[in-house]
Amino acid sequence: MSNQWSPIYEKDQVSQELVSRYVSMTERLSSNTFFIDNKPHIVIDQDVCSGCERKTCITACPAELFVELHDSSIGFNYEYCLECGTCLILCSGDGALSWSYPKDGRGVSYLYG
Repeated sequence: MSNQWSPIYEKDQVSQELVSRYVSMTERLSSNTFFIDNKPHIVIDQDVCSGCERKTCITACPAELFVELHDSSIGFNYEYCLECGTCLILCSGDGALSWSYPKDGRGVSYLYG
């Protein structure tokens, strides 16, 4: 099946149901636009994270932005964050993450909601 739009529909007029049916998740995520702030909206407290054995943030982040560094600390690239909050919800270290939405219209903008 082709992923091309039917000529009778304008892209803006296609229902969310049709988008879900014909546009793959990879295509939807690749259409996101990021307006990157110069200040991270997620900050990691390495002192709290150092005692974490599970490091759930690494495997749970759908954008794969958390990485374990050679010294066992956690690195995070906030620039392409999907702002879903998964890391904050699953983090087992109390106070390990300081999380807020990017300010002034910065962050991710979804084409397909």
